[in-house]
Amino acid sequence: MNNLNYFLYPVKKINELFKIIIKSKFKRRTVLVFLDLNIILWAFIFSFLIRYEFNFIYYIKEAIWLLKTQCIISIPVYLFTGQYSSLSTFFELKIIFKIIQRNILISLLTLLIGNIFSFNSPTASVWILMISISSILNLFTRALIKKLYNYYIFSKFKTESRINVAIYGASYSGANLSSLLRLNPKYQIKYFLDDNKNLWGRNISGIAIKSSNPSGIYKEIDQVLVCIESINKRKRIEIVTKFKKFGIPVLVIPSIDDIFNGKTKFDELNAININDLLGRKKIDQENKDLSKLIKGKNIFVSGAGGSIGAELCEQILSYEPSMLILFEISEISLYTINSKLTSLNNLDIELIPILGSATDQKLIEKIFKEKNVNMVFHASAYKHVPLVEVNPLQGLINNVLSTKVLCEVSSNSSVEKFCLISTDKAVRPTNIMGASKRLAELIVQSYSYKQLEKSKVKSNLYARTKFFMVRFGNVLNSSGSVVPLFQKQILQGGPVTITHKKVTRYFMTISEAVLLVLNAACFANGAEVFLLDMGSPVLIKDLATQMIKLSGLSVKDIANQDGDIEIVYTGLRPGEKLFEELLIDAEALKTEHKKIFKATEKSSFKNISEQKIEELINFSKEYNLDRSLKLLKELVPEWNGT
Repeated sequence: MNNLNYFLYPVKKINELFKIIIKSKFKRRTVLVFLDLNIILWAFIFSFLIRYEFNFIYYIKEAIWLLKTQCIISIPVYLFTGQYSSLSTFFELKIIFKIIQRNILISLLTLLIGNIFSFNSPTASVWILMISISSILNLFTRALIKKLYNYYIFSKFKTESRINVAIYGASYSGANLSSLLRLNPKYQIKYFLDDNKNLWGRNISGIAIKSSNPSGIYKEIDQVLVCIESINKRKRIEIVTKFKKFGIPVLVIPSIDDIFNGKTKFDELNAININDLLGRKKIDQENKDLSKLIKGKNIFVSGAGGSIGAELCEQILSYEPSMLILFEISEISLYTINSKLTSLNNLDIELIPILGSATDQKLIEKIFKEKNVNMVFHASAYKHVPLVEVNPLQGLINNVLSTKVLCEVSSNSSVEKFCLISTDKAVRPTNIMGASKRLAELIVQSYSYKQLEKSKVKSNLYARTKFFMVRFGNVLNSSGSVVPLFQKQILQGGPVTITHKKVTRYFMTISEAVLLVLNAACFANGAEVFLLDMGSPVLIKDLATQMIKLSGLSVKDIANQDGDIEIVYTGLRPGEKLFEELLIDAEALKTEHKKIFKATEKSSFKNISEQKIEELINFSKEYNLDRSLKLLKELVPEWNGT
C-alpha cells in the first residue's frame, strides 16, 4: 500500500498543480510559453540528430544561432497569430493547419535573418525536420492538455450522476451531436442507434452503432436523443412510443436549418413539467413537526401501490418511522412500491408488504394486533367515476366497507390517528363514486364522534384515536388524472378528447396532495376536514391547450387549420359535474400552515345508522342494485343520483 501511495504521489501533485494553473490566464500562458520554448529546443536537437546522426553535435555548434533566433522569434509569432488565445481543450482540423503554418512562418523568418547576417544555414532537410517535429510536439502537448483538462472536469462528476444517452441516427448530424456532448461531462454517450441494418456493428469515433430496438439496451441508457434530419411527425411519435414502454424519455434535436427556417422549435418533445400546468408556485414541503409525528411509529398505508399511496409511503419513509406497512390488493402494484422503497431505504426501516383487501376485517385485525399500528392512512378506493358508474355495487363494497372495517379496528386498537383520503367529488355528489366517498366520510366522522364521547366518560382531553379526513381535487399525473390520457393522445397525434368546453377542476401535484395529508395529521384533533389552498379552478380546455403547446405542437382548430392536434368535445359522462366544490356547509378556517385550511361540517354523521350501513353492504354483496342505491340515497341525501 505504501509503494502504491509513493507511485500515486506525483500524479496527485500534478493534478493539484493543473488546478492552480487553469484558474489564472497569466499562469496558463506562462506554462504554454515554457512548453513551446522546450519544443523548439528539442525539435532543433532531434532534427540534427536524425539528419547527421553521430556527427550532429558538430553541426549543432555551427548552427547555434538558429536556436537562439527561433526562441526570440517564435513567442511573438505565436502570440500575435493567436496560438495562446485559442482554447487548448477544443481541437479541430483548422487548428492543426494553423500550428503548421506558424512553424513554417517561424522557419522562413529565421532563414531570412540567417541570410541577412550570412550565418551558416543547415540543409533543407533539417528545416523540414524542424517544422515537422515542432508541429508534432505542439499538437502532442495540446492533446495532453486537453486530456488533463477533461480528466479534471470529468473527475468532478460521479459516475452514477452522469446521464447515459443514446443518439438515434448514425448520420452526419448524429456525429456532430456526439462531438458536442463529449465536451459536457454531464453526458456519457453509450450507443448510436439506427434503423439501417448495414450500419449495425460499426462505430463512430469508437461509439458502437446498434439496432434501434430498445429491448436489448434499455437498462443501459437514461435518455434517447433523436438526431434525424427532416424527421416527420409519424416517425417521431413511433420512436417516442417505442422507448416510452421502457420509461426512457426521448428528445428530438432539430437540424440547424429547420431552426433558422422556423420549421421547428429547439426541443419539440420537451418533457411536460407538471408544475407548469398549475399556473402557481409549488407548495413548500418542509415541516419539522412531521418528524416528531412519524419518527419511531408503526405506520399503515392502505392502497400503498396507488398514486397517492405510493407517494405517501415514499415521503413517510424519509421521516424515519419504525415500521411501514404497505397494504395493497394489487400484486404488481405492491411489488413495484416495495421494490422502490427497498432501494430508498438506507436506514433499515422495517418494510412490510401485505397483499390483501381492506374489506377483510379478520386480516386487518391480525395486522393491527401483531404490528401494533400507531397511525393509519386509508388511501385505497375505487375512484374512477365512469368505472364505478358501470360497477356500482363493487364500488360501494370497496369504498364503504373498507372504511368501516379500518375505522372499527382502529378504534379498538392502539391507533393514535386515522386519516381518510377523500375527494372533492364527495361534496354534493352527482355520481356513485362521490356518494360512496361521502358515506365513507360520514363513517369516519361517526367514529370520531364515538371516540369523543368515550373520552368524555373517561375524563380525557382528547379521544384516543383521532379520526380526520383530507379532501382535495384532482391530482395531476395520477392514474385517474386527465394528464396521462392527454399525453397519450398527443403522442398518438390526437385528437385530445374533452367532455365539455366549460368543465373546470381544482388541481394539485401528487407531492402536494401528500404534503396536505401529512401536515393535516400534525394538526388533527378529530372530526376535521382538511383542505389545501389549490388556487383557482382550471378550465380543462385550457389544460389540454397548454399541454399541446408544452409538447412543442399547436392546436388545430378553425383559426389554425394547419395545426397539429385537434381538441374534440364528447359530452358529459354519466355522473360528471361541470364544476367541483371542496366544502359542503362549513367555513374554512386557517391552520398553522398557510396553505392548509380546516372545517368541521354540520352534517348528520352523529345520527348515522350502523344498521343501515350494514344493510347497504349486505344488499351490495347480494347484488341487489335497486335496494342498494335506494339505501345509499337515504344515507347520503345530498346525492343527486337516481
